[in-house]
Amino acid sequence: LTHPAIVVIVMAVCIWVAWDAGTSLDSELLPEVHQGEFTVEVQLPVGTPLAETDRVTTPVEQAILAERDHIQSLILTVGYDSANSTRSDEGEHSARFKVVLDDESRAAEVEQAVVERLRTRFESIPDLEARVVRPVLFSSKTPIEVEISGTDLDQLRRYGSRAKEVLERLPELADVETTLRPGAPEVQIIYDRDKLALYDLNISTVARHVRDKVKGFEATRFNLTDRRIPILVRLQMDDRETVEDVANLIVNPGGDRPIRLSAVADVTLGEGPSEVRRVEGSRVALIQANLSQGSLSAAADSIRETLRAEIDWPAQLGFDIRGQSEEWERSQRSLILALGLSLFMVYVIM
Repeated sequence: LTHPAIVVIVMAVCIWVAWDAGTSLDSELLPEVHQGEFTVEVQLPVGTPLAETDRVTTPVEQAILAERDHIQSLILTVGYDSANSTRSDEGEHSARFKVVLDDESRAAEVEQAVVERLRTRFESIPDLEARVVRPVLFSSKTPIEVEISGTDLDQLRRYGSRAKEVLERLPELADVETTLRPGAPEVQIIYDRDKLALYDLNISTVARHVRDKVKGFEATRFNLTDRRIPILVRLQMDDRETVEDVANLIVNPGGDRPIRLSAVADVTLGEGPSEVRRVEGSRVALIQANLSQGSLSAAADSIRETLRAEIDWPAQLGFDIRGQSEEWERSQRSLILALGLSLFMVYVIM
């Protein structure tokens, strides 16, 4: 109280030095959890049948088991459970390798060496994408999520792929992937209402008839002791295997003159979207990545600078960094607010 000016100057210098030292340190929301186990999620091109996925992943499984360096057990799951799966990117083209390390190899350095060895093995397989998933404490988000927002889905897909290529070159990131992947192949049927009216056909009746022939319908159930087994009726595979087979389906059974589906509809082979994600009413493409080296804050700064420098973003597109980086920035603002309030309360009390 005798020398207030000196005290204020000294405290200001101390706060400035502490702030400069604190903000220059690397930071992250939560440390990675190393429990001696991790999962490698692999994906082949959408539409790959289950047998082909199993054929590609089986040699990898055998090679990992043959080496068995630091690995106690390996669980391979090919395909997905349609009843329990909630993810749009899972299907017959996906598989999971769950790796459990032995008790002597649960150090973070050993686990990272095993992860890098498996990544190298998966990178040598054409058309295969792999991502390492570890348990995360108190958070369901990946460390890095770049959210590209816009209105045009095709434009989002192009710029999302471009951003993915740019981010894959950053040494701080690993397992970079985008949510806007190629969709599953599908047979698209566009009905011509004028032609349906010309032949005195109803669109709902024709559509239901085509569905029953291709997908099938439950005709009855067979009672077997305490079980009731549904009996599904549909065309044989040889009669519904190709697009031409579907186009040649008769849509007016019992009519005076048979009418093929191709006469009243345009039947083509197309591609459905893998998913449509919206945030606050705007379509977004999400790019997810894990950390390879460095801290979360350094990776976020590098991503922001690289995307602004290497991609010429149109006016209708923009990007934001989400995930654990956004959670950390929110927590940091709350911490600064709590620090300011604590200083204010101490001042008021004194």
